[in-house]
Amino acid sequence: MNKKFISALLFGAMTIASTSTFVSCKDYDDDINNLQEQIDANVAAIDANKKAVESLQNSINNGSVITDVTKTDNGVIVTLSNGQKYELTNGADGAKGEKGEPGTVWTIGEDGYWYQDGVKTNYYA
Repeated sequence: MNKKFISALLFGAMTIASTSTFVSCKDYDDDINNLQEQIDANVAAIDANKKAVESLQNSINNGSVITDVTKTDNGVIVTLSNGQKYELTNGADGAKGEKGEPGTVWTIGEDGYWYQDGVKTNYYA
């Protein structure tokens, strides 16, 4: 009886060990390609905004001041005292899961402390 029990135990252990060694990994190439496509699609918009912000900063450094900021469906238009206008466009929604969710909002409260999403932190600004 003891031999049969040990034999059955060894057979069960070998069966479990052999099935666990044949587990394959998921192919992540499609996920990586999807992420790269999302990054590439946003690079052009980021570069355009970066150039607009640099040009805007140069104009301000040369004495212009912001006289108007107008909200549009796609972002904002900043107007300077010298008449130049710069359009800053919104980026695509960041994706957390299936739909875009807002990021973290940091503010400084009247008491001088940082607030993360409206919750006071221990950090003085």
